[in-house]
Amino acid sequence: MKLEKFYQSDFAKWATNFYSLANIEYFHQKGTFPMNDPKNGCTVLEWRMQLVDHITKGVFSELNMLRIALSQISNTPSDEFMENWEYTEKGYFQYHYFVVCHNISTLHDLFFRLVENICGDDSTLTNDKQKTPSWKDIKSLLNSRNEKPFTEISVILSDYYDYFSSYIEDRHKGSHEGLIYNNLFDDFYLTDIRSSLYSSNYDRHNEHIQFIKGTKENEEKLEKAKLAFIERINDILEKVDSSVTRLLEELYKVLQFKSLEWLSTANLNWLHDAKVDCNVQIDDNCLKRMAEAQIKYYYRNDK
Repeated sequence: MKLEKFYQSDFAKWATNFYSLANIEYFHQKGTFPMNDPKNGCTVLEWRMQLVDHITKGVFSELNMLRIALSQISNTPSDEFMENWEYTEKGYFQYHYFVVCHNISTLHDLFFRLVENICGDDSTLTNDKQKTPSWKDIKSLLNSRNEKPFTEISVILSDYYDYFSSYIEDRHKGSHEGLIYNNLFDDFYLTDIRSSLYSSNYDRHNEHIQFIKGTKENEEKLEKAKLAFIERINDILEKVDSSVTRLLEELYKVLQFKSLEWLSTANLNWLHDAKVDCNVQIDDNCLKRMAEAQIKYYYRNDK
């Protein structure tokens, strides 16, 4: 799936447009950009919009880095480049595998933060952009609203962790122990070991010929291993894209009625002119009316 589909999703457009509304409101109230935090006069609505926009950009950044990793894995540098930088193929693929594991783990954290800030009430709102709630807290929050789309969101988060738990564990091990392993690297590892043992002196009938670098058998073996690794990363990317798509679709449903709840407490002077019906979910047309009403209001008052 192309990233443009995520950028053009209903959720992304809502996050961008609502954040713009909140940012403009803050500017006209405080005379400065950007918004900081509630302690500095930022309203709960403005702070919430900033957090949602900030986290959403983080999600899209992780999706982009996953695609870069796949591109790098699919286009291995030349032997000369690898030799000059003293890279081994095993090390090269291990590095990108670690990047992928890190992306998966970071997305898991960002999902929790999005859910907390969208589905929670003001008591769960934090001033710390880096703080990630626990699964226990998120599950409790969603279970307290035992209805769709909250139950669907809980299923999506559970499915994501069930599928990617081993990769998240690999990320933790790589970060804290400096070690990372996947059985897809076995052929590269054995090639390094056998090649160092036999060097250029090997018998064509050697039972380990497929693991001796420079032989036709080894080239074929490593090419198969590389293709298997690329296929695995493709599968990961497909699953991640599906999880993000499903989650944003369900969160958008929450946003449509949560927006009205937040707006009703915001005391916005121009909201009446936008003709927002607090009994109807917010859609694109409503957002456009809000933007136009806000611009007109401040244009009249700034003259």
